[in-house]
Amino acid sequence: MILRITNPYGFEYQPLQFTHGIVNHFFRKALRGEPLAVFGDGHQIRDYVYIQDVIQAFLLAGQSQEAVGQVFNVGGGEGVSLGRVAETVVQLVGNGS
Repeated sequence: MILRITNPYGFEYQPLQFTHGIVNHFFRKALRGEPLAVFGDGHQIRDYVYIQDVIQAFLLAGQSQEAVGQVFNVGGGEGVSLGRVAETVVQLVGNGS
């Protein structure tokens, strides 16, 4: 089976690892007081998924015979614009731009 993971985020992401997705990248930049680069108009929609939900998807898929040979998209189910994510991170951290 194949599980396609969208944009995961969650507790214990390492802030110095730049390869762990855009949410982690934005938090790292904001914590440093740096600007968060959003290319285009910021209206690009992405689906983000909490890491515990990803773990649950793997566990459920591994227990299901019906999942064998299937492909699943694992996401949060709700699109959020990249600009909104950047704004939210800056608000939460109280730093960055």
